Amino acid sequence: MQEPPEKRNPAVSLTDDLLVEILRRLPVRSVCRFKCVSRSWLKLISDPAHRKRLPQTLVGFFHHSLNGERFPIMAHHFTNVTGKGAPFIFPSFSFMPVPGDDVVVLDSYNGLLCRCFEPGPHEGDGFPPFHYAVCNPATENWAMSPDGSWASGDGRTTRLGFDPAVSSHFHVVEYVVDEDDCVTGVEIYSSKTAAWSFKESEWGNDIMINDYRASSVFLNGFMHVLTFAEAIVAVDMEGKTWMTIPVSFCGDSGCIHQAQGRLCFLNVDGADAFKLSI
Repeated sequence: MQEPPEKRNPAVSLTDDLLVEILRRLPVRSVCRFKCVSRSWLKLISDPAHRKRLPQTLVGFFHHSLNGERFPIMAHHFTNVTGKGAPFIFPSFSFMPVPGDDVVVLDSYNGLLCRCFEPGPHEGDGFPPFHYAVCNPATENWAMSPDGSWASGDGRTTRLGFDPAVSSHFHVVEYVVDEDDCVTGVEIYSSKTAAWSFKESEWGNDIMINDYRASSVFLNGFMHVLTFAEAIVAVDMEGKTWMTIPVSFCGDSGCIHQAQGRLCFLNVDGADAFKLSI
């Protein structure tokens, strides 16, 4: 009896470039699973030459360090989630038109970074103006916003809003404050219109943002931030709807986050460090 012909694996004839072209069209989770197919697939997907073409997800953290014994004193870093190997993304941001040392990272959200920098030498008194740049370090795509209305020396809280499941456009939100650091309004930049709009605050006269490092959540089209007034305040990106959500006193220990499409508030009891409220 004649044996049936041996079945040929069609994938064997595919070149690496063809495989990468197929994989780049798949969701991130599927690509991660395919690393387990074989050692050759793991090597293919992990190859730095192919990584930029494949779907990207959160793979690490940006941070900076200060050291008076080096120049520059402040240095930017990127650490992989695993803590091992060379960084997947280099923090020099060499793909942008300004040096990385002249840029401050203000916020990040869903894979995008909002960065601030002074555009060049400034003539006259006072602080120079500044620009915002929003970029995706994984794809090296970036966009510049029009000039910010504040001087670079002014204190400001700036937040980035981006939900890729809803829209490819992003928003930059500036919280405008008076001499007492109370919020008087917000300036909102939309990448869709490429313009800023100012809206006077409808939260009241005593709202103070926790600080410029306060956590924020962009959820359902609203930017949420924590305040010193035992409340979370939120505004939509058209400045039409303003909300105040009461929370327990948190001082400097509270933070907000989102999980499974819900807004979460976390607080550590100052009298009992082992007591966490959610």
